[in-house]
Amino acid sequence: MRLSSFNEMTKWSNLARLASGNLPKLTIVAPFIAFIIFHNEPLQPFLSLSEERHSSPLVELLARARFDIFYLGLVIVGSGVALFTLFCPKQITEYRGYEDFISSKEATKTTNGVAGSLRLSIVDFLRDARDNDEVRDEAGGSLKYPRRFREGLISLVRSGSRAAMADEELLSAGNIVRDSDPEIRDVLRQLDDGCVDTSGFKSKFYDNLHLLSIDVFRLEYLKADYSKPTARAASFWLIVIGTTVVLIPTLITTILVVSDLFSITTQQPFFEDGM
Repeated sequence: MRLSSFNEMTKWSNLARLASGNLPKLTIVAPFIAFIIFHNEPLQPFLSLSEERHSSPLVELLARARFDIFYLGLVIVGSGVALFTLFCPKQITEYRGYEDFISSKEATKTTNGVAGSLRLSIVDFLRDARDNDEVRDEAGGSLKYPRRFREGLISLVRSGSRAAMADEELLSAGNIVRDSDPEIRDVLRQLDDGCVDTSGFKSKFYDNLHLLSIDVFRLEYLKADYSKPTARAASFWLIVIGTTVVLIPTLITTILVVSDLFSITTQQPFFEDGM
């Protein structure tokens, strides 16, 4: 699997659907399963299988430990959901998807709010861009800032700059197509809070930014959706592995039922002689 595909699959908005499924909700019964395993010994004979249920020692062992396996799977899934709850940004958890986030932000937007959203995106992007060890995918994007984020940022800076300066030659299309070009980085640094606005460009840029509020909020959502790649990957794998472990008892039970079915059909004919 390509790195960009895995990064797309494990973004927070996808994990939100995975973490809100029916299986994660079952993690609330994990203490009850543990109670059956460790403290309710009178019930265990009724929940256990007969000694000669299956000829395979491995299947028999897994069958006897099915409640232990189920409990372990629930704990693993619960750990993944806990990571999601701790690290998932509020832009994902507090809204019912991208459209709901944009409509809510648009309904309550202010000039300072729009400018502050883009300032934070630019500051974080420039800070992380200085990290030479940043993992990049095959498309040239990073795990935190994939290609779609970079393209959106470049497009937004281009539109905002033209609106602020009203000069088509200030940022020509050839200068901003690639985010590695020094021109676009110079503009981003001018928009950074740490840069002194001697030319007045930054104030003009942010004053006109309310006209591009949807693009600004889209960039904020993308930044949040791909943030904390390590936590995203850990949450994803814990939920997937835990789900797999939870399904093992069902698989074992299916094997035992099919084995019994074949045993019955081979030992007893369907019709008595003479019928």
